[in-house]
Amino acid sequence: MTPKRERIFKKSYARELVGIAEGDLESAKALAEANRGRPENVCYHAEQCVEKSLKAILVHFEKAVPITHDLGIITERVNQVLPIEIHADLTSYTEFATTRRYEDSDMILDHTDLEAAIKIAEDVLIWAKSHIG
Repeated sequence: MTPKRERIFKKSYARELVGIAEGDLESAKALAEANRGRPENVCYHAEQCVEKSLKAILVHFEKAVPITHDLGIITERVNQVLPIEIHADLTSYTEFATTRRYEDSDMILDHTDLEAAIKIAEDVLIWAKSHIG
């Protein structure tokens, strides 16, 4: 699947994206710790950390960045540049940046699910930073 839009950014923007991803990760952790609000919001911020970390890799390597929240498209693009060394299904978090932001569902997220989302986001961020510097 090809995104309808993509953009090439200045290489220096990669570090800015990493900084924003760090903020998203901190937001996810704070929401999980507060144990209030919709648990989906923890996963949303974890997804945003993953998304921005991966897009930072594309920016760093001066590749076109797909303007999408679809982690399937983004991971496919990143893997063409640098194999992602994270052993988790990143694409499963796409729904938290799309439909789950606007719809309730029967899915119940417990503390273990939230911890897993945060751990994956941390792992992706650390991996991205190791390649960006």
